[in-house]
Amino acid sequence: MEIWAHVDEIKKDSHAMSKFERIYQELSSFYGNENLLDKEIVFQLHCRDFINRHAISDKHYLREIGKGLYLDLCAYDHSCAPNTIYVCNGLTATLCPLNSKVDITDRSKTFYSYIELIVYVGLQLIYDLIYLLVTSSREKSSFVILGTLTANVPDV
Repeated sequence: MEIWAHVDEIKKDSHAMSKFERIYQELSSFYGNENLLDKEIVFQLHCRDFINRHAISDKHYLREIGKGLYLDLCAYDHSCAPNTIYVCNGLTATLCPLNSKVDITDRSKTFYSYIELIVYVGLQLIYDLIYLLVTSSREKSSFVILGTLTANVPDV
């Protein structure tokens, strides 16, 4: 399986290239140039790692505790409106559908989020709270402006 690298896009990003140069300098200092792969190969590997790594949260999903490269997840694309989440438990990441209509075997229609689960769940909770306020209030007009805040929150 070939995983995404976005090499051309990263080469155009001066901040990303500066970060890679710092990493490469550290590798060179520690291992010595004679013990490293060609710089372009290291860059290609760096791009694949950077683009495809996943946040690993604590068991309560309150904070990120690390990054992992779960190759099975790399077969799926990312989305700002995901229909799955992944749950990490040590060396295992499990992809979970957000509703019963998601077929996780269909990679063309299955997406997960770039952002951490707690952020996504937080957005959904805000959406639900505002929806509750708007739909249950006797004075709905006073909440109309709040309702517009949810325009870009994905429906799950």
